[in-house]
Amino acid sequence: TGSGLYRNTFLCLSDEAYLDPYGPFIYTKSIKDKTAYMGAEIRYHSNIRGEGELLIEIFEDGRKHPTLALKRYVYATQGENLFSTHFQMENAYLWSVDKPYIYRARVTLTLGKSKDTEDTVFGIRTVVADSKRGLLINGESVKLLGGCIHHDHGIIGATAYADAEYRRIATLKEAGYNA
Repeated sequence: TGSGLYRNTFLCLSDEAYLDPYGPFIYTKSIKDKTAYMGAEIRYHSNIRGEGELLIEIFEDGRKHPTLALKRYVYATQGENLFSTHFQMENAYLWSVDKPYIYRARVTLTLGKSKDTEDTVFGIRTVVADSKRGLLINGESVKLLGGCIHHDHGIIGATAYADAEYRRIATLKEAGYNA
């Protein structure tokens, strides 16, 4: 237990231009009424210079068609590039401890003959650490109730099986943990 490769290992092959394999970073700037003001930071790498296009599609949990699609034009230099943009989401569903609503962002980079796509998931919420009121998620105080757990699954070992990980989290949540 605990020796060798016990998590997924990936070999990434890429074209002349590609998105960072760890996905785009989508974050909540602020929320007013039911409108979320969002930001996105997208890193991409290129061995060529030139103009390209980024398509950012936002999907609601479980839906096949995007609820929002943004097309942005970029200019790539050789090496690592960072693109930042802002957008609004109307009638946004907020993520909370009790209702963890998840969105999925799919970013597609087209540059020269290269085309690459990366997905990431995110929740829309504001998080503030206040010295008097504690941790605030979407303006509500949340008391963290957590525990220290080992990475392994007892008798089935250290390999990360999706079903075992899901069961662990569900069991901890049923016991009242949220952290």
